[in-house]
Amino acid sequence: GFLHQFPGANTEQLGLMGFSLGGSATLTVPMRNPNVKAVASLDGWHPEKNLSWMPFIDPERFNFPFLFAYRGGTENPNRFIYDKVGGADAYALSFKKFGHVFYGSAWILLTEHKADDWAAIGAGQEDINRGYNLLCRYVRHFFRAYLLGDEESKGQLKTLHEEEQAPDDFLTVEFKEK
Repeated sequence: GFLHQFPGANTEQLGLMGFSLGGSATLTVPMRNPNVKAVASLDGWHPEKNLSWMPFIDPERFNFPFLFAYRGGTENPNRFIYDKVGGADAYALSFKKFGHVFYGSAWILLTEHKADDWAAIGAGQEDINRGYNLLCRYVRHFFRAYLLGDEESKGQLKTLHEEEQAPDDFLTVEFKEK
């Protein structure tokens, strides 16, 4: 309802993005609002045990494209939602040298980081900047693909990491198409 006050907003074609707990909250809205057409969660908390306090989330009913960027590998319990999505295209970006705080821009922009930082997971400022740049580009292509129907952007979602020559120990990209 808030977006109706903006004359240029297309309230029939919404995209949502959230970081951390906001990444979890973005999943509740499309369950109740069919105008949400795509959701990006940046290191959101989605373990199965959290679904009890988020009763509107039902991964079996996901019919919107989903981008999940997270830290770590396939053993991350927050992958539960990504792993369950079957009714729409879904992408998982596993940044292996990113701590939780690096999915929010303030930590990137306002602080100089070294590889021994508690949140850097072995990455220095150059790797962190590279990762955040890739993350931003993926999110942009995701929303362009699914909100604007840009087929070139949809293709970029599958190949951007290869074009940037991101090594396997830096970023792993998975996708599944409906």
